[in-house]
Amino acid sequence: MPLIKRGVFPALQTSLSEQYISVIIGPRQAGKSTLMNQLINILKTDGYGDNDIAQFNFDLPELRARVSSRPESFLQIVEQNFGQALSSITDRKFIFIDEAQKLPAIFDILKIIHDQHKQYLKIIISGSSSLNLYQHSAETLAGRARFFHVSSLSWRELVAHHFSLNTDQSLISIITKNEFTNDKYLALQQSLFRAQNQIEIVWNNYFLAGGLPEIYLMEKHEQRSLALRDYIATYLDKDIRALSSVGDADIFLSALNYFLQNDSQLINLSSLSESIGLQRVTLKKYLRVLADTFLVSELAPFVRPAKQSIKSPKIYFFDHGLINYAKKIYSLEQLSVSEQFGAAFENIIVNNCLKHFANDPEPGTVNFWRDYQDHEIDIVITGGKNIVPIEITAAAQITRQKTNNFKSFFRAHPECGVGYIVYQGEFQKIAVENKTVFLLPHWMWW
Repeated sequence: MPLIKRGVFPALQTSLSEQYISVIIGPRQAGKSTLMNQLINILKTDGYGDNDIAQFNFDLPELRARVSSRPESFLQIVEQNFGQALSSITDRKFIFIDEAQKLPAIFDILKIIHDQHKQYLKIIISGSSSLNLYQHSAETLAGRARFFHVSSLSWRELVAHHFSLNTDQSLISIITKNEFTNDKYLALQQSLFRAQNQIEIVWNNYFLAGGLPEIYLMEKHEQRSLALRDYIATYLDKDIRALSSVGDADIFLSALNYFLQNDSQLINLSSLSESIGLQRVTLKKYLRVLADTFLVSELAPFVRPAKQSIKSPKIYFFDHGLINYAKKIYSLEQLSVSEQFGAAFENIIVNNCLKHFANDPEPGTVNFWRDYQDHEIDIVITGGKNIVPIEITAAAQITRQKTNNFKSFFRAHPECGVGYIVYQGEFQKIAVENKTVFLLPHWMWW
């Protein structure tokens, strides 16, 4: 099967001609190294040769040992790759570095190279989800680097891969800009409407397997289960054990499992501290590590005005396939009858929203809303003066609870004029509190 084109790739390709260091960040196995290889192939197609491209991987012990003992030697290694002194370069050349976080001392050298030769030398860095990559890039390369976020596959990426999209627009973008109309929706879904049976097959595969590219493409459930098991082990061994701030990795694993089991739920660290016997400050540190290594996003509550809503955050793991595995769900049949069904559905919808904004220069802010009577809106997007409430349900019918949620939200925020529900039914609209709520099919949430 051909490679799945990532949504961030056009921006990365454009960055090759720009004078800043491109840093590709995201979870382990999300496809960062593949993106680097695609960029190199594009350069070679454009006529650049091997002498114009230097490629390094600090996962190789020999290279890492050589440079760690004398970081300045990396300058000589680069010159040897190009076959000329950096000071004599007068045409465009490229330095690609994978697993850069494994050698923190390299960032000072990269700063020197960039500051002295940025007119002709372009540096592109990627690495694992290690916290060190982000910290060192942000601190040492401040003002010199642009970050490109790569996560697991989005639903839009899969739709574009399997079907023909005749537009660059997206439903999420139209909704966020408050530009949604019946006609725009009908035009957007036109190219996919006749392929709904095939779309459902792709959705079911995504629903169970998640969006880690290699795992998504695996055909056998047994292969996926082994790969997901190894993913957690690799994350602990290569990322977490390297962080001295974590302390006992086994205790961290216990907390990780708890957070996995409570994906898409409110997180009350005080209550959690009592139930699993870890100090609140430790749990808060663990949650920060999960966020900094891109495994978890914390959704803060929409608190305008603050007195009408709760203040605890919700957490969402970056990939629902990982959660399915943690909850011992290995088949679509198991998933369809489990309590995880609704949570996995919500995880997909929320994460696709977060992925949509990840590389947007003017992103919307994504929150959730819940009042003290337990009325909840799963997503509230704010951008400029727009407030966009979005409810999520894995059902094909809308319950009274969902409409009551909107009643409470509209009463608390009368300035909000329209709402949306993403569900498994057909497109339609209903009236709540004399305002329109559009019901959107899940397969259009891209």
